[in-house]
Amino acid sequence: MKVWKPESQLVGADNIVRTPLNAIVNYLEMALENKIDETTRDILAKAHKASKSLIYVIDDLLNLTKAEAGRISSFKEEFDLGATGMLSYPIPLRC
Repeated sequence: MKVWKPESQLVGADNIVRTPLNAIVNYLEMALENKIDETTRDILAKAHKASKSLIYVIDDLLNLTKAEAGRISSFKEEFDLGATGMLSYPIPLRC
């Protein structure tokens, strides 16, 4: 009996998943550049934001499946997270 494993189906599916979604994001951006009424602009802006968020979720999911399949190697690198501007307070560097 063959068992379906989601990770085996998603490994290598990067372009199959990302390409159509990136096209949607690009079409939404082009539509937002045109002169449109505020209601339509609001709807398109929400769709654009949701699509961009979905790209991040899909990227994380695809990276996770690659890691589970052993196709991603990790590395250790020190950096200053406070310098990224993502934090309102500095964090000391430790490993």
